[in-house]
Amino acid sequence: MARRIKLLSMELSNQIAAGEVIERPSSIVKELFENAIDAGATQIMLELEHGGKEKILLRDNGFGIEKDDLILALTPHATSKIYSLEELEAIQSMGFRGEALASIGSIAKVKITSKVANAPHAWSINNQLGNELIPASHPIGTSIEVAQVFYNTPARRKFLKAERTEYAHIDDLIKKFMLCHFDIALTILHNGKEVKSFPVADTPQKQQARIAQICGEEFIENAIIVQEASMDLTLQGWIAKPQFSKSRADLQYFYVNGRIIKDKLIAHAIKQAYKDVLHHLRYPAFILFFNINPATVDVNVHPTKHELRFRESRLVHDFLFAKIHHALSHTRPTLYEEEIEEEQSLTYQAPSLKPMEKNELDNKRLYWQDDSNRPNYSNSQLAQSHNQDLRLYERLIGKAANQFSSTEELASNTTIKKDKWQSATQLSMPLDELDIDHEIATKEIQTVPQLQLEDKKYPLGFAVAQVHGIFILSQTEDGLIVVDMHAAHERVLYEKVKALWANNKVVSQQLLLPITFELSTILLDVLLQHEKMLSKLGFVYAPLGEKTLVVREIPVYLKSSHIEDLLLNIAKSLELSTQSKEIDDYINQILATMSCHKAVRANDNLTLQEMNHLLREMEQTARADQCNHGRPTWVKVSVADLDKLFMRGQ
Repeated sequence: MARRIKLLSMELSNQIAAGEVIERPSSIVKELFENAIDAGATQIMLELEHGGKEKILLRDNGFGIEKDDLILALTPHATSKIYSLEELEAIQSMGFRGEALASIGSIAKVKITSKVANAPHAWSINNQLGNELIPASHPIGTSIEVAQVFYNTPARRKFLKAERTEYAHIDDLIKKFMLCHFDIALTILHNGKEVKSFPVADTPQKQQARIAQICGEEFIENAIIVQEASMDLTLQGWIAKPQFSKSRADLQYFYVNGRIIKDKLIAHAIKQAYKDVLHHLRYPAFILFFNINPATVDVNVHPTKHELRFRESRLVHDFLFAKIHHALSHTRPTLYEEEIEEEQSLTYQAPSLKPMEKNELDNKRLYWQDDSNRPNYSNSQLAQSHNQDLRLYERLIGKAANQFSSTEELASNTTIKKDKWQSATQLSMPLDELDIDHEIATKEIQTVPQLQLEDKKYPLGFAVAQVHGIFILSQTEDGLIVVDMHAAHERVLYEKVKALWANNKVVSQQLLLPITFELSTILLDVLLQHEKMLSKLGFVYAPLGEKTLVVREIPVYLKSSHIEDLLLNIAKSLELSTQSKEIDDYINQILATMSCHKAVRANDNLTLQEMNHLLREMEQTARADQCNHGRPTWVKVSVADLDKLFMRGQ
């Protein structure tokens, strides 16, 4: 028999609502913490028992709750944060729905005690005592005690985990709040013992200490400060260099107008920004604050307010991608002095709910490095030390560098592999100096860039040897550098062909003898389908029968010896790619494949001049710290590390 429609009781309705808002004790802590932030609190004390399952007490020094409002605080859909539809459409507070305390009160025992500034004393209300107002003693601010979570819903309580697990969820939540609200001091007690304390971080040094306490010193050492503003969009915070990647996405903090957010659009934009420099099995680390006009974002799409919807989603995605991608472009070898200059030119402003003006961005500074831990070199000392390195380098390669009297003689006597290094030497030249006529297909390298031994410093030092045909060993003024020559050359070529493509400088060279090879019908169809796109890259080809392709022109920076393998790999890559992929992804994937094929490989013997040319190229190339696949291109071993290995001075 069909059941009749019946109006639910208020108690059951609140318990259903609680199921949407309250998942576990950490959900309660989140709601209480957000209320304290909205109340203007600067001091918060959080006391927990048994991971929050038995007791959660949060005390703040905010502006408190009026006596007549205390009863309404536990009433569903009663709030002080929005009064009209206009305020709902431009929310600037952390909470706004007004169902949090009522929902908590429906599944736990709740006691609220609060005092406002002008009141003679505090007032208290307890949902277990009929919501009767009782005079109480309390400083200005509010205390909310939640006891025995899910005591009246046993089915929900049995799904709670062990005490350690529930506390871990709360601890993770607290980290997110503390990384955003530097102006709040927090003390946490668990089972009667103080377990954590966060003082107010009102200076750059204190902010750095708080971040180190939560994320670790290694994050600080590898962090890049991001500070960008455009129109009504502002992005600030820290992103980690690609070499500081994680096996899990457990160090990713993103805030929109001060609100903790996990959003697919944002995650995709950040992932795309790291795409060229991060290994596909690793995750980036970041702490980012994104400010946007509240009227252009809807935070009322999910009960927990973790998700949101942007009115101009494409604009937001492109802004985040462009700014993070640009910041990562500076990940290249630099000297200590250059790092200090970059740090001093960067500032950080705590997140605000309103878009910030440019002059506001220049008010505060945050210096990542502690100068007391670094050698205090004067300019004269640095110059003298580096001149000694230059003299050593002159002794190492001076004879080789001056052995030949002409570039033709040098080209005929060096062991440069023409099919590997022609691209590197040509792409290092200005674009207007490139010889792009038909002779380029038959000419050898005309010049080999020689090192100018002037009084300047080189972050990657000078090459002294090639190890196992794979690595370049280089000496710097304070240690040793080991470079993966294939990975490094691959990045250098990739960035240059991307620049040529972006500036429409890609040109073709006609082959004296066209290349003909067979391939499967499927791959041939793929290449014919993408013929227009590949022609823009410099490839000109046509079918010759059902399974044969004839290639008549190739990009000017390639040699013909590997074209067959390259086009087969491109065809296979395009075949496996989804059709939803954007054209830029196709292009970058093809350019990366071309760079990988063109880069030097293991057991390619390089001269010292060639190795140093690659080091100089790396120093001038964006994102040179990683190859196109996210692998590191170089590592450094300092003299101090070597001293430790050999126990020198001990």
